Amino acid sequence: MGIRGLTAYVAARQDACATEVDDLKNVTLGVDLDSFLHFACRELANSYNAQWLLLGGDARALYVWVREWMQPLFKRKIRLKFVRDPPGMLNIIKDVTHGKRRAEKADKTKALMRGLFATTTPSSPQGVDDNITVPAPPSTTTDPSDLVQLTADAATNLMDTQAVFAFARKALVSPFVRCLKHAGCTIVTAPTEADETLGEMVRSKAIYAVVARDSDYLFMYKMRYITLSSIVVDPSSETVRATVFDTDQLAAASGLAPEKLVEWAIVCGNDFTPYVDLHFHLAEALHLPSLRQTQGNYNIGDALVWLQTHLGPSNNWLDDPEFHQLLADDTDLLAHVYGIYSFYGAGDQVKSRFPHASRHSVLSAAEWKYVRKLLDKLMLPSFTIDVLYDQRRSINKRSVLLGLSACPMLAAARAGTYGLLGQTHVEEYETCILTGDRLTRTVQVNPCDMVLKTMNQHAKSKRVHKAKAMVLTWVESSPAVHAAMAAWHPPKKQPDLKYVGYALGMVLASTPVNRLSSPSWMALLLTSVVSICLQKDKRGGFPFASSVGFTRELVELTARFLSSLEALSHVFDILTLHTDVNMHAFYSASLVVYFLSNGPISKSNVRDILLGWSIHRLFRKYCALHPDFDVRNSI
Repeated sequence: MGIRGLTAYVAARQDACATEVDDLKNVTLGVDLDSFLHFACRELANSYNAQWLLLGGDARALYVWVREWMQPLFKRKIRLKFVRDPPGMLNIIKDVTHGKRRAEKADKTKALMRGLFATTTPSSPQGVDDNITVPAPPSTTTDPSDLVQLTADAATNLMDTQAVFAFARKALVSPFVRCLKHAGCTIVTAPTEADETLGEMVRSKAIYAVVARDSDYLFMYKMRYITLSSIVVDPSSETVRATVFDTDQLAAASGLAPEKLVEWAIVCGNDFTPYVDLHFHLAEALHLPSLRQTQGNYNIGDALVWLQTHLGPSNNWLDDPEFHQLLADDTDLLAHVYGIYSFYGAGDQVKSRFPHASRHSVLSAAEWKYVRKLLDKLMLPSFTIDVLYDQRRSINKRSVLLGLSACPMLAAARAGTYGLLGQTHVEEYETCILTGDRLTRTVQVNPCDMVLKTMNQHAKSKRVHKAKAMVLTWVESSPAVHAAMAAWHPPKKQPDLKYVGYALGMVLASTPVNRLSSPSWMALLLTSVVSICLQKDKRGGFPFASSVGFTRELVELTARFLSSLEALSHVFDILTLHTDVNMHAFYSASLVVYFLSNGPISKSNVRDILLGWSIHRLFRKYCALHPDFDVRNSI
């Protein structure tokens, strides 16, 4: 994210651009939520390893990590306001940049697959153009006893592409809800970009500085910026130290007026310029350096020299006759340029010269108010907004990597979600691992008798019945699982167990028998039950047995289980069927490996552990469906 090379450029000039604060206290900081999410997940994953990440990580461990990161700040009376980006499809100006990033991630994912699984024959998943080849779902003929070989390169690529593991976002949001009551910690969704909203908060003095990991902040007007990695807590004094970058200092050190930082950003190239360069040929029209025109980006130092040479240190680029005329002749280009200037806090420069300038808006004010309610109060996942207003949804990369995006049961679960959102057709897209191209398919959905906008008109009992009815339709392909699940009544005093029971049934219904071993499946059950018990435990995550090899079958099984839990969480969130247990409290990669490495796991000893838990009846029903379960340890 941000401007290529800018972080290193400024770091080399840190003495002139930043102030070292030895005791940061009594301030309010604005935190870029997406930056923090990636930073926290990467820090946590580095304390384990890539194998832990491959098995789905541990959202509870992330919860504990976030809590421990926040506590020293609260002790110094540092208040936190978290701001997140709006759903991705509401921001079209980054389409070109997103396309380039998809291609880069596709290259890394291809390398990951080469270092992880045996080669499979490419084919088209269900609903995708047959003329396009994509990796096939995992072969059912592969020997499940084969150990996964995670090479060093594959491990690196896994960290780059999958660091934000399943339920990480939910785990990250959960602590903030509790913090609202006693620490003034809030979380809101920005109408445009989180960066822009946070910049406005600094300039309006609502916050002291922005905490993030995005170099765009270094070119914003009147900005104070703290990198996440620079926040350090002294263990003895408990004081908080931080490096605070000031863009006024950067401008002065570079010989520019602060208002010209946005022009420096345009010459360098950022996430927005590829769009205006492609659709309006802006780089060519402004006679930017040929390398900038062809590559889309330009060296930071060379860009500064070019800017000073061609425009001087203080002359405003918008007063250049050629640039001014370009904007006067094309209101669409003006809207995009106005958006870029506004992003960096310099929108008034455009508005003063073009009073009629306005920005593109995807949603009306009333629609945006409703969206904020869905995201910030009801805590619905961001894809629901894309589905509601754009009838499109991106399939997550983990599902694509493991071939789960074409799973009929999970596809049915996604379709059920679209029905609850009041949609009859939705375009799903995923990134082809082989080419980086966007692949699409249209999902037709039957009208639903219960939809989000009128959800509060339905009694809770009806919503509970609707949830179970939906799950039963997902597992119809397996009559035995369907019958077992239909006969089970989730306990009223242990309502959270329904997630475990439903998810395990979904795994049974969607996994070929020869790809499912008894110990692995039972380890998932034990992991969920123990995780629920440990939700309020203040200890950190459990050690991960990294020296133990594990099978491809286990990787696929845990991914299928997590995908099932995720599908359930989406449905229950939309139906407003909330529980006291956070959705991240159902799984831990460390616990799965612990149970498998401290076996043997058999039906009898698992049954003994579950006595007293209302799920043991469903456990017996499920086990009866697979009498030939191998009771050996599968790890």
